[in-house]
Amino acid sequence: MLGATLKQPWFFIEGVKIYVVFDPSHLLKNFRNAIIKYDLKLPNGDVAKMKYVSAFIKRDLEMTPRLAPKVQLKHCNPNSLEKMRVPLAAHRISRSVAAGVVTYARLGALPAEANIMGQLFMRVNDLFDSMNGILNVPRAEEDNYKVAVTADSGHEELWKAMLAEMV
Repeated sequence: MLGATLKQPWFFIEGVKIYVVFDPSHLLKNFRNAIIKYDLKLPNGDVAKMKYVSAFIKRDLEMTPRLAPKVQLKHCNPNSLEKMRVPLAAHRISRSVAAGVVTYARLGALPAEANIMGQLFMRVNDLFDSMNGILNVPRAEEDNYKVAVTADSGHEELWKAMLAEMV
């Protein structure tokens, strides 16, 4: 009704650009629930498979120190109540899990195609952080999108790049 489209996800009110976004917390949870159930075919033809994330988590649970310390076995097969919990989805689709999957794939502890899922999780994590930021300034480089949206925060470039990948 306000003129936003997929290619132009914003509208103006009194000269101020307003971006249209869905509820990021529930989108993250629903994304996690869908990829538990189904492999995801990406626009470039690659297929992201959750089985590699589960394999990483199971191996990481045996390690000290751990690459993804917040992730537990319940993240692999959440029950119906756990599937409703956004924090469990955020733990699973996190930078630490993504980095762990990519690392294991590059070191040969997981098949090379596991890298696809690791890279996807990294992008989804950044997108979630960009919609859910609470910091005034980043604490570390990986927190760049956890800050409030401003004209020079980099959020708009991230969103445009992700839209370009989808279209």
